[in-house]
Amino acid sequence: MNSYSIKILANWLNTEASISRPLQTNISDLVFDSRKINSPESSLFFALVTSRNDGHRFIETLIKQGVVNFVVQHEIEEHLIGKANFIRVENTQKALQIIAKKHREAFTYPVVAITGSNGKTIVKEWAHEALRSSLNIVRSPKSFNSQIGVPLSVWQMNMEHDIAFFEAGISAPGEMIALEQIIRPDIGIFTNIGNAHAENFKNKEEHISEKLILFENCKALICCADHTELVLAAQKLGIQCVLWGKNQNAQLHIVSENSVSNHTHIKLKWKDEDFELIIPFIDAASIENALHVTMLLLYLGHSPDFICKQIRQLHPIEMRLEYRKGIQGSTIINDAWSADIESLKIALDAMQQIQQHANRTLILSDILETGKPIDVLYKEVADLIQRKGVTRLIGVGEQLLQVAHFFEIERQFFPSTESLIQHLPSLAFKNECILLK
Repeated sequence: MNSYSIKILANWLNTEASISRPLQTNISDLVFDSRKINSPESSLFFALVTSRNDGHRFIETLIKQGVVNFVVQHEIEEHLIGKANFIRVENTQKALQIIAKKHREAFTYPVVAITGSNGKTIVKEWAHEALRSSLNIVRSPKSFNSQIGVPLSVWQMNMEHDIAFFEAGISAPGEMIALEQIIRPDIGIFTNIGNAHAENFKNKEEHISEKLILFENCKALICCADHTELVLAAQKLGIQCVLWGKNQNAQLHIVSENSVSNHTHIKLKWKDEDFELIIPFIDAASIENALHVTMLLLYLGHSPDFICKQIRQLHPIEMRLEYRKGIQGSTIINDAWSADIESLKIALDAMQQIQQHANRTLILSDILETGKPIDVLYKEVADLIQRKGVTRLIGVGEQLLQVAHFFEIERQFFPSTESLIQHLPSLAFKNECILLK
C-alpha cells in the first residue's frame, strides 16, 4: 500500500499545506467522492469543482466523519481552519494528476496503456486473465480511463507489481497529453478508431492524432495492420508499431480464419513459426480483442503454446455490476468476474447505494495472486467490509477458512464452491442485499 505524508504531497504540488492536526497519519487513499471513503484518517480528499458539483460542499461533513486531509481550490471557511489539514491549489483536478504523475516516477516495471474507441476494458481484462498466474498485475479498476480515473488507477502501483495495464480515453482535443504524462507507458495497444466522441474532433485524422499522443514515448505500439489510417499516422510520428493482421507487413500474419460452431480457428505466422489459435468466440469484436492480447503476449516473450492455451480459456467479461431479483425479497449484485481489493471496494460501494435492505451479505471467494501475505490481505478485507456495513460474510475457499477469526461479523465458511452449493438451502436468504464476489 502506498503511503506519503501530507508534507511530501504538498511539496509535489509546489505549495504549502495548512497542517493543524497534531497527530499526522500517512496518506494511502486518494478520493474525490464523499460517499466512498474507506479509511478516513489515511484519505486525501480532492474537492473537485465541476459543472454539476463542488466538492468543497462536503468538507465539513467529511471532517465529522474523520477525514483530516484535503486538497482545495477555494478559501476555507473560518470555522473549519484548525480542524483538518488543507493543501490549497489553483485546480484540484490538476493536483490529483500531478500527485499520480510523481508517484508513477518511482516504478520501472513495464506499463501497458490501452486506448481506442472500443474494446479497451476487454483487452485489459483478458490480458490480465492470461498473465495473472505468472505475474503480479496492477490494472485500471473497471473502466477507469478518464482525467480522474487514470490518476486513481496509477496510484495503485506499488513495488510488489510486475506489470501494469491502464486504460486511457478522451472525449475532446487536448486531453491525452495529461494522461500520457501520468501513465508514461512503455508499451501501447490501440484497439481501433470508431465514432465515439467523434463529434468533438474536426475529422478522423485529428481523432487518431490525439489518441496517438499517448504512445509518443513508447517502445512499441500494438495495433492491427489492416487499420491503415492508424498505422500510417503512427509511423509518421515515428512510433514503433508491432502489427498483426492480414496485411503482409504484419509481424503476426493471419494466414486463414474459419468459424466452427461457436469457436474461431485462426492460422497465424509469427517469425518462422506457424500455429493455430482457437478463440472461443465468433464475433468480429471479440476476435479483434483476442488478437490484440495475442500480439501483446508474443511481444512480452511468451510462447505460442502458452498463448494458445490462455486464449482458448477466454470468457465473456461482464462490463457492469449485474443486478438481479433474488428469492424472498432479496436483491443480488453479481460481480463474480473478478476478485481483487480494488474491484471489491467498487462493488461494496454499489451495495451501499441499495437502501431498501438493512441486511447485507457478501459471498466472497479467496482473493488469489495479490503478492500480499495472507494475514495482511485479509485484515485489509475484514476492515473494509466492516466499514462498508456488511452484516454477514459467506467465505468460499481454503484461505478464508484459515483467517476466519479476522471477521467480527456473522460469518460462515466453506472450503469450496461445491460445498457452498450443497449448503445453500440452509443459508436462509431473505430481504437482504447479496453481493456475489
